[in-house]
Amino acid sequence: MKRSFLVLLFGFLCFLLAPMEINSQDVPSQSENYFQQFKELPNSTSRIDFFFDTSNRYNQNSAYDWLDTVNVYLISSQKINDSAAVSEYQMIQSKIYYDLGDYERSLSIAKDLFDDMEEYPLEWKSLILNIMDDDYSKLELYDKQIEIRRYKRELGLTERVSFYDIYSSLGQHRKAMEDYMTEEKNTIEEGDFYGQAIYNNTIGNYLLLDKSTPTALSYFNKANALIDVYFSDVINTKTSNEVNEGNHLKGVILGNIGKSYVQLKEYEKAIPYLEEGIELIKKHNTGKVSTELVENTLEIAECYLQLNNYEKATDYLSKDLIPVKIKNILKKNRLYAAYYDRTGDYKSANEYLKQNNRIRDSLDDNDTNIKSQQLESVLKQDLENSEKNERGTESGFRKDQE
Repeated sequence: MKRSFLVLLFGFLCFLLAPMEINSQDVPSQSENYFQQFKELPNSTSRIDFFFDTSNRYNQNSAYDWLDTVNVYLISSQKINDSAAVSEYQMIQSKIYYDLGDYERSLSIAKDLFDDMEEYPLEWKSLILNIMDDDYSKLELYDKQIEIRRYKRELGLTERVSFYDIYSSLGQHRKAMEDYMTEEKNTIEEGDFYGQAIYNNTIGNYLLLDKSTPTALSYFNKANALIDVYFSDVINTKTSNEVNEGNHLKGVILGNIGKSYVQLKEYEKAIPYLEEGIELIKKHNTGKVSTELVENTLEIAECYLQLNNYEKATDYLSKDLIPVKIKNILKKNRLYAAYYDRTGDYKSANEYLKQNNRIRDSLDDNDTNIKSQQLESVLKQDLENSEKNERGTESGFRKDQE
């Protein structure tokens, strides 16, 4: 315990003395051609293991290249009636569509696999259910997402059904944070600096969404110090995947620190954090649709707009930026409207404002009703789940007494 405390203290001192030192770690295999390695593997089983174990798999070849090759393997497996290989390639196919942001197509493939899931090994079931969970989240089908989580529990893949991320998606950020702290705090080991960094970053994110910005910033700073300690720990060796995922987390945390400074209207202070966050996410999450990357880019565009650096603002706004979330589409339009207003092109400014008004008009009533219904449903299922857990605890206690 004493050693862990000293290492953690060292990390915090490093953070305080050099707050903008990135302290990320180079990934030796960053230049490796994972796509070529994937193709050289002998069969579908070795390929599915490699694919899901390689976090930055699109580092040299796009997801579309991977998809084309997987489709060829899939067709070949179908021709020889190799049902196991067909299922494995469909799992890879579904995940690639998810990485590309085509959640409906990803879900369609995963649902077909789900229908035949009884005959699959537990590892396959876990992959399919995780993809479906993520797809339902992105498509905002929270009732379905909870059903998948219940099924995971029934299979023994998880001990309980969690609701905190769903509450946050429905705007209940404070409840999400409280539930998350209750469920996760005691599951993270003292020396698990990566897990502690995720924990503090997640709490910070809920607080930031709840507009409790100074408190959120303190959690993000703590998360940043912890991920630096994780990289400084030379005793526990890390795989290239672990280093890559740590660097990606570092980018997300730095972006969140930048977002906090934007909320506090400290735009000049925000920019370096957002820039470094963008750089790390791009490098270590190559080829995947990233909400964090979109949001950080919009935030830095806002900073430059507020600082009257219109050239830089439009540089970021005109990047290959395709927001998926409605709130990010609205923000991009609002920033363009503000830019054109400040530069005297009132016609263009008005067009972007009209676009936002049309989006809001089409969403307001319907979206509010749907979210209210979903929240009511989630609250009901959460209550049922809590009662079930309590009954299970009481039953276990009675058996212990007998």
